[in-house]
Amino acid sequence: MKFLKLIIIIFLVFNQTKLYAQVKFETSTWSEIKQKAKKEKKFIFLDCYTSWCKPCKVMEKEVFGNDTVANFYNQNFINVKYDMEKGIGQALSNKYAINVYPTLLILDYNGLEITKNIGELKTQKFIEFGKNGLLPKIYRTALEAEFNKGNREYSFILSYIENLNIDFSPNEMLLNEYWKTLNNEDITNSNQWYLLKMFVQTTQTLAYETLEKQENHFANIYTKDSVDYVKFNIIRREIMEIVMSNKIKPDKFKPLRAKFTNLKHPNKDNFLFLIDKDFYENNAMWGEYYSLLRNNVEKNAAWDNAKTLNSYAATITKNMLGKSELEYAKKLILRAIELKENQPVFYDTLAQILLKNNKKVEALQASEKCLALAKAANEDTSLYEETLAKIKNSK
Repeated sequence: MKFLKLIIIIFLVFNQTKLYAQVKFETSTWSEIKQKAKKEKKFIFLDCYTSWCKPCKVMEKEVFGNDTVANFYNQNFINVKYDMEKGIGQALSNKYAINVYPTLLILDYNGLEITKNIGELKTQKFIEFGKNGLLPKIYRTALEAEFNKGNREYSFILSYIENLNIDFSPNEMLLNEYWKTLNNEDITNSNQWYLLKMFVQTTQTLAYETLEKQENHFANIYTKDSVDYVKFNIIRREIMEIVMSNKIKPDKFKPLRAKFTNLKHPNKDNFLFLIDKDFYENNAMWGEYYSLLRNNVEKNAAWDNAKTLNSYAATITKNMLGKSELEYAKKLILRAIELKENQPVFYDTLAQILLKNNKKVEALQASEKCLALAKAANEDTSLYEETLAKIKNSK
């Protein structure tokens, strides 16, 4: 009896496992399926079939029941299938011009077609079809084509912007074209506020211009502090783009920095310090750079970051020879060593500072300490050996 029960349990588990190893097709309405796709941030796989289509039945039996296929599609898509000759299937057939079966579609939550396959696919090709449908570039091509057709609906624009945001592609043109379609009643609603908060990357957009011109209106709805916060982050994104492009020139930087003056933001002071540092360094304004560090480093987060302190000390050492500057560089690197004493590179920086300050014996000790630590850690010592040779050959 016990043996029979065990056989029954094994049979049930096996059948449950096989049942699970199927592509799970939703049975909700088309509207509910799109809503679910949006909520779960997934694309839709749509199987377009008919009752008389033999290849459709082959895929149903041999492909959709494959474990690997089922796991991949259930994890990555909201799956749905419709008979194209019945009910909603007829409307979908007209919408997507379906006249060969099976037709396999991958759509976004708006119902935008991303990619299509006409005809039967075997297991591996079907998985490849799904993987290709998930590629951002393929989706972007579909979004661009739809945009060029004139689609300016908010949900579509949001999908397009989110796609561009994956690789930080510019979105100014897209936002400007969308903003042109808005009327005064729409301009400050929650949709536009979300775009301003999350995706506006520069002050050179109609969106930002609107925020400045109607600041009081936005503030009445979302509070003055929230408006300041959003403006701050937009300016920060623009400045960071300038910083990353290594083109921090006064004509671009100073007007943007001035926009920060009256804004409130919890990270304002620290961010101003960082962008000022980058601006002075980029433009070789070493006096300003040094003064900025002296006045700020010991009271901000940098004072507890050994790697950052080493970077500042090395920059001072490379570009300034004054005794007071070198003494301050020494203070920074000693603080870095205090935080992480076994980092060879910190002792190498200390050795170079001491050498420039004409303290050869101390420089030699620091360099030898650097080499000993590097060898113990099996690091490449070639650059550290150059420093040691430089010290030994100095007068």
